[in-house]
Amino acid sequence: MSTKSTAQHISAFLDEWQATTVMVQERAGRGDSAFLKEIVLLEGMDRANCVSKAGNSRLDAAAKTLLLREGLAAKLSRQTSRKALLRGLLTGPH
Repeated sequence: MSTKSTAQHISAFLDEWQATTVMVQERAGRGDSAFLKEIVLLEGMDRANCVSKAGNSRLDAAAKTLLLREGLAAKLSRQTSRKALLRGLLTGPH
């Protein structure tokens, strides 16, 4: 198990997400579609909906540490936690 906090994993995910968005834009602009095998589509998102495989691993780690931190690992799936994190990133603080 990683010793990083949920916030650290989310921060690393956001860095990867941003870098992936820039990379996709640059490579697509050159007509290079080889990047498609290097990215993962993020569920439930309309725009900027992909991230590198490393970023996807960070999102998984954030989801897992969030479930463990909140004592919900036996009640909710990692996928549910991922979706909640992504929805929170899209809607921002309330």
